[in-house]
Amino acid sequence: ENVSVRAGLNLAIDFTLSVGALAESVKVTADNPLLEASGATQAVNVSNEMQRSLPLAGHRHWSEFLRLVPGAVSRDSTVNQAATFYIHGAGIVSFSTLVDGADITSAVNPWQAYSALPDETAADVQIKTNGFDAATPLGMAAASNLVLKSGTNALRGSGTFGYTNKEWIGRNTTGTAEYMSLTQPEASLGGPILQDRLFFFGAYRYRGGNIGIGRPVEQVANMEALDPGFAPFDNEISAHIGIVKLTA
Repeated sequence: ENVSVRAGLNLAIDFTLSVGALAESVKVTADNPLLEASGATQAVNVSNEMQRSLPLAGHRHWSEFLRLVPGAVSRDSTVNQAATFYIHGAGIVSFSTLVDGADITSAVNPWQAYSALPDETAADVQIKTNGFDAATPLGMAAASNLVLKSGTNALRGSGTFGYTNKEWIGRNTTGTAEYMSLTQPEASLGGPILQDRLFFFGAYRYRGGNIGIGRPVEQVANMEALDPGFAPFDNEISAHIGIVKLTA
């Protein structure tokens, strides 16, 4: 009872056996076991509860678990929806990502920010950083396997709201500044459809706001010279992000 099974992690559990009738003597010897005796893979497990309890980033992107990986270097950005991470010197397009064992790595752009998931989606994630086994997709950086949340016999849900106003962002730069405003509500709900047999889990996030484009003074002047009616503009963002999972 009360054994937490983590993604991709082999567990060793000790049992206490009662002494029976002494009919023979058994001598047991053992060396100190390895932490992971079934393979040479180096991996880190990060639970969703840990990730959500830490103030990792304002954008609350699902890939923030990479901040907790030893050796990871991040470059935060005010204009992108997620930070860029570098592990073992590999670039941001060298990662691979699986969801419940299925490869979702984009062939167009393997950067995690290229795909979006609600923050409540992941239950656990294992990040392999070295000694990849044959089941891991090829890549030179980290290989992540997300285990999605599943519904249980208890009906549970949550809701969050993130907001950043454009006027809250400092614009004390020459030209036009890079910035990001954000309106991001999110909700999740999971529970039973048939007790002990069929369960559902769903999560939804709306992401809207503006992304400021950084332009030096000279560039703004050149644009105005080419087009007297030019006025600096921002990029607007709007996305509906959702996922539904059924478990039988």
